[in-house]
Amino acid sequence: MISNKVHKMMKSPLLYILIIAFLMHMYFLLKQPGSVFNEPEVFGKPVSTYGSLDASKYANMAWQLLHDGIYGYAETKPNAFVTPGQPFYLAGLFQISEWLHIDHITLSRITNMILNLGIISIIYAISQLLFKNIFISSLASMLYTTYFSAYHLFRTLLTEIPSVFFFMLSILIFLLLLRQNRFRLHVLFGIIASITLMFRPTPAPLLLLAWGIMVYKHGLKEAIKIGFIWCIGPVLIMGPWVTRNFMVFGKAYLFSSHAGDPLLSGANPFFLWDENNMIQDMINAGYPDTSEGKGDYAKYLIKDGLTNQFPIWFSWFTVGKTIYLFNKVHALMFYPSYFKPWIINFFDYQHLFVVLTGLGCLLVYRKNKQVLLLSSIVLIYIALSNMFLVIDRYGFFIIPCICILSAFFTIQFFSSFYKKVIR
Repeated sequence: MISNKVHKMMKSPLLYILIIAFLMHMYFLLKQPGSVFNEPEVFGKPVSTYGSLDASKYANMAWQLLHDGIYGYAETKPNAFVTPGQPFYLAGLFQISEWLHIDHITLSRITNMILNLGIISIIYAISQLLFKNIFISSLASMLYTTYFSAYHLFRTLLTEIPSVFFFMLSILIFLLLLRQNRFRLHVLFGIIASITLMFRPTPAPLLLLAWGIMVYKHGLKEAIKIGFIWCIGPVLIMGPWVTRNFMVFGKAYLFSSHAGDPLLSGANPFFLWDENNMIQDMINAGYPDTSEGKGDYAKYLIKDGLTNQFPIWFSWFTVGKTIYLFNKVHALMFYPSYFKPWIINFFDYQHLFVVLTGLGCLLVYRKNKQVLLLSSIVLIYIALSNMFLVIDRYGFFIIPCICILSAFFTIQFFSSFYKKVIR
């Protein structure tokens, strides 16, 4: 029996894709390319140490949480600026590094590498569940394996790799739920989805899509039962966070107390205005310089813009922000001096190929139920992201799903082409 399993595993394309991915991860882990990691005199020591300014703030927060027992992002006092997924993830890794007497950054990178390999495996599994086509599954996994940003981000202490891992895992579990209506799977889905939201709150409304599918498949009465089972996850994972916020601040923040900041930053069509001037205009208009004040002012700007300057504001919140999400490969700008031009060009063109074929699949194969499910996830995520500040790093979050759509589109195209040639 064991020999049969080994033989079956050896025949799986996923094994060889994972070997390639592992070797690529080891290259980046050992060589440590990228100007942001090697030029502290340019970027500053905290940024070069942890990969970005946000990552350094997360690292400082994790140390502060461990040594002082204070949960505060970018401050030495308690706050609720960010959700607790990444801080507790890092705090756990840092504590283990102290116990084992190993470098905390190295341990974090190795853990992120393992999660990244997990993402590749999950992409393969999701593709197989949806399309039952080994070529689509292999290509989807390979597209992510050769997608550059993953090899930059796993060496940073940002939220991207763990949040993408849990997001894709929640999709995989949901697909299993569609096949097996089991209590344990429903509980597990609620827990994994809640963990995802504690890393990245943006996908939260996607749970409504998931529940809507349950209503369609099982009927309203059964779907209500399922919804209550899913709630076990939020109660266990998110409940302590909400309770803490209410006890400390008197407000039951579900996610973050600073949602107004990215909302205001995103209410700037094509970045035509200086952000400092926006803050001053906000104060002059009578709004307080707080997160709540920024959120209220952003809502006023959006409402006024859509009323009086509809074309520019509508185009900004639809096409404009989507372009900013996917217009370039995140972090590739730090590597021209480390790789030959043709390698940089490969990563650029591969990104363009994945995005164009993936988003093109939404239109061409929209009547395919499996494609429609993935397309809905991608489109809803883009719409939710477009409400706030958009940067290419946030676009990376949905790239694994786009890789699956791209693989489906590509295999279907060549399959149709082959059939026409044969005829």
